[in-house]
Amino acid sequence: MIDASQDSRFTMEDLYCAIRKIRIDMGIEISAESEPILLFPRSARASGLYHARFTIHYLDENLNPVDGVLLYLKPCIYGNEPPDIHEYANKHVEFPHETTADQFFSESQFESYRKLGEWEMLQMLLRALDVRKEDDIPPGVPLDTRPPAAPDGDEQRGLFSPDKKRSR
Repeated sequence: MIDASQDSRFTMEDLYCAIRKIRIDMGIEISAESEPILLFPRSARASGLYHARFTIHYLDENLNPVDGVLLYLKPCIYGNEPPDIHEYANKHVEFPHETTADQFFSESQFESYRKLGEWEMLQMLLRALDVRKEDDIPPGVPLDTRPPAAPDGDEQRGLFSPDKKRSR
């Protein structure tokens, strides 16, 4: 779940409203895997995570308990993001929680949000894989879906082509 709402105080109201409605309407409990949730607004000047994990407590068709996982991502700025994101954030104090009323984005605004999302996803995956830096990503983990450069005369094949997969 990606929460890109305007929430500069990090009340996470939309998340907690969804959890409450799911419990009321469906009888399904959702709980945080760790407390406190380490997501912080820029104003806190704290270092935290870009995501939180929640456990979804289901019952299967035989009423046996089954747990699922909800990954919650929230745009955060902690100071270790790429420099172009910092430059945009320094000029726009509400970033990454600018109002969603204005749907006309400048190129720099659109790219800053896009790059922050890409950065946060990479950080979450590196943490999930227990990788300390990008160079230590285990073999077999696909990094992107761009087709590899093809030698002259060969057709290009994508990442999921059956006879040629590209990964690191």
